[in-house]
Amino acid sequence: MSVHTQSDKLKLLAMIFEARYEEGYRYLDHSGEMLVRLKRLDPAWVVHQLGLNRVGLVYQEHDLALSIAVEKVDISTLKPVAFNDAEKKARILGDQAAAIYEMIVETLQVPRTTRIVVAHSATASVCRDFETGAAAR
Repeated sequence: MSVHTQSDKLKLLAMIFEARYEEGYRYLDHSGEMLVRLKRLDPAWVVHQLGLNRVGLVYQEHDLALSIAVEKVDISTLKPVAFNDAEKKARILGDQAAAIYEMIVETLQVPRTTRIVVAHSATASVCRDFETGAAAR
């Protein structure tokens, strides 16, 4: 059974960039400098949670969340994204991820990234069988 839907009915629930690194405990020594550099890189990032092992930031204009922790950094969307806006949002997230990742690796002086993941989760509100027009399950 072939299934299709209209693109305006598709929503990306989340887009996520994640990088894990070795020797992340360096975060404890360099987190203040990292936040200063991040604010210089893009002042729109606002700290909303600050802890010993993790800092959480939000970029309101683009509905992005940034988490920098001892073991990893991740940037994700805060709200579902309409499929028609997904490419634009992916570019914004990708540009932010590239700049921030480079700055974090340099500031924390982590020797190696062990894993990088880029993921998304999507949903469609109306799916139809292409041949019969009946609602698909």
